[in-house]
Amino acid sequence: METAFTPGLLTTALVAWLISSVLSARVVSKTSAVILAGIRAAVPLVYFSVFWDGSWTFLDDFRYISHGQALLEQGYTPVSVLLDPDGFSHLRALAGGSHFLYSWWNLTAMYFFGPHYYSPVFMNILLTFVAGLLLEGILKHGNFAPSYRKAFFVFFMLHWDVVAWSSFINLKDILVMTLTAGSLFLLISLQVRFSLPKVLGLYGCVFLLLWIRYYVPVILLSTAVVWALFHRTARLRLLVTLTLPILPILLLLDFGSRIDSEISALIYTEEFSFNLIRFALSPQPWSIDPSYSYLVLPSILHWILVIPALLGSIHLWRTSPLSRFPLIYLAGTMLLYSLIPELQGPRHRLQLAFILAWMQFDFLWSRLAAAAGLSPARARGEPTRPAWDRPGVPTAR
Repeated sequence: METAFTPGLLTTALVAWLISSVLSARVVSKTSAVILAGIRAAVPLVYFSVFWDGSWTFLDDFRYISHGQALLEQGYTPVSVLLDPDGFSHLRALAGGSHFLYSWWNLTAMYFFGPHYYSPVFMNILLTFVAGLLLEGILKHGNFAPSYRKAFFVFFMLHWDVVAWSSFINLKDILVMTLTAGSLFLLISLQVRFSLPKVLGLYGCVFLLLWIRYYVPVILLSTAVVWALFHRTARLRLLVTLTLPILPILLLLDFGSRIDSEISALIYTEEFSFNLIRFALSPQPWSIDPSYSYLVLPSILHWILVIPALLGSIHLWRTSPLSRFPLIYLAGTMLLYSLIPELQGPRHRLQLAFILAWMQFDFLWSRLAAAAGLSPARARGEPTRPAWDRPGVPTAR
């Protein structure tokens, strides 16, 4: 167990702080960016220097670490392991199938920061800042006020679930969340201005998701179709036309049979309502195992804000047509996961953390605006209907 304050750990934390500061400065002031990034980098720095004893670990995280170390010891780099047929076969063999992306992510982290447990953890912290930028971009497309967007960015970066899951443990769910946020951003961005790079970026996110959590693209594409039913514009029909060709690709890659053989075998329709509530409220603060004690405070805050988050989602749905896309995705994912007992824990809910955080934040922001004597619409800054959702908007520019 590496529980000492080492030069390698300090260097990794400083690099993460520097890159996170640069990313944050795209949204908030330079001073705020440095402070925000410093807080996020300091949490794992202190934890791995003083407190880490392996009690907050799982079987999966050490398995990912062993994959990265094995590939690194054999002389593979993040690029060569993909280009070398033997290396790629070995990568897939270590991962036990096609879900090898996070094993590759561990190899990448260790290649740059050394063969340590904390290396992919700091890489995941950088991913949360990328996710934050994507979320700020979604809000910008919805014409939310700059003050609203900046405050939400800070709220998300310091959100209890984001900090807890990305600062201590080496798990793939942060990468899943970031790729999901990227897919939603690109799907929404294509409504504002159609471009080939955005289409390629969307296909890239979907392609990467296939190698880490292969059923997420199916939910994303289904969300696009459902959202198009709510907003029957030419541009949305064009978007659906562009996304539907991905479905045959999934079948060609044999993901259709994987979903049929692996997911359908786990579906458990009895007590569906109970499982839905369980997924939404897990874990209970009073019944958390000591190995999950890092979730005590996040679970308490989550429970406190359950009703406010629900009210925030209703407010967003009524006032911001753009927000309906991520809200539909949230509902679809929760419904699917409620059918599958193995996917009903807080870890799988993490990929939805950015949407839940937005719901919580919108409620809190609206209350602060009311306390300051401002109307919610003025404080948030979005029009009743964004330009891309108005009748007569051309399909492309």
